Amino acid sequence: MEYNLTNLWIVYIVSFILTWIVGLSVPLLIRYVFLRRPINKTPAIVIVAILLFLQLALWISLGSTNKSHAVLFFVAYVSYCILRKHNKVEYEAIKNKDDIDKGATIKENDIIENQPNKIGHNKSKSNKVIWIIIILMLVIIGVGILLSTLISKQNILIENLTLPKTNKDSSSFEQIGNLYRNTKYNFRIKFPEGWETKPGDGLHILQKAVSGNYIISVGVIEMPAELIELIDKTTTIKDIVTLSEFKESTIGGVQEKSPGAKLLDYGETRLDSLPTYWMKYSAPYSALDINIESTNLLYQLFHKNFLYCISVGAPSSEFEIMEQEFKKSILTFVIENY
Repeated sequence: MEYNLTNLWIVYIVSFILTWIVGLSVPLLIRYVFLRRPINKTPAIVIVAILLFLQLALWISLGSTNKSHAVLFFVAYVSYCILRKHNKVEYEAIKNKDDIDKGATIKENDIIENQPNKIGHNKSKSNKVIWIIIILMLVIIGVGILLSTLISKQNILIENLTLPKTNKDSSSFEQIGNLYRNTKYNFRIKFPEGWETKPGDGLHILQKAVSGNYIISVGVIEMPAELIELIDKTTTIKDIVTLSEFKESTIGGVQEKSPGAKLLDYGETRLDSLPTYWMKYSAPYSALDINIESTNLLYQLFHKNFLYCISVGAPSSEFEIMEQEFKKSILTFVIENY
């Protein structure tokens, strides 16, 4: 109960800051710092309307379920009053009370009468400043809406993309002893001597080599045609995803399939001079009445529209013995430029 009450107070405090302090900071800065005088009705209404729109957009994006947003409209009214507020000295300098800008910066009537040109110049200059502020706010909103639209469209595009099927046709590769070469995806790798090589099981696994409970597999994921134009010859995995994102997404995917999976280590290295991310993790495996925990190493690198994946695994109790043998095979991976 105490924890929930604390959280509730935090929500109230954050809501107050976003609604009142942030909401009123702009009109207060315009009125008392930048212009130091009240402004006309029209620019005041425009500024308040822009600020109200931004506040509404902010709260809707944060998931607010309040349909009326009455407090925001009250904040808008207070903002309008701040922008139009004037003191007694300014009242005395104003001949036409419907137009506050006529002499808001002049505090003596004789100055108003004797220096009309200067007053007109100051008024014109101040009005320009106000409209410049309004234009800048509109530009910022426009850019924000444009970026939001582009990001939204990009996310929808990515979500709807379908990965091409990995080509496993026998005519696209050759196996000479322990050397596997793929001419479709332009790479080669040497598996350990004496291991049995077989076609890959998964959608994107091309080939695997097994020896007892040990396995090494290599696969390729081809990027969809819609993304080819965004990728050039120099694009690497570091341009597509950060190491932290690789870690989170990969271990998350593993844990979905094996809830007991644990991240052991991860990092960045190079294979064939290309930036490569790697991860070491353990995962439980059950088949019939047999329960085994395996330790796995995964390497991923990107080159010319292809994501290359090399994975090795062994029972956790035996992984340390085989780790150097695994890495020796992984280091033979080479991109071949046909």
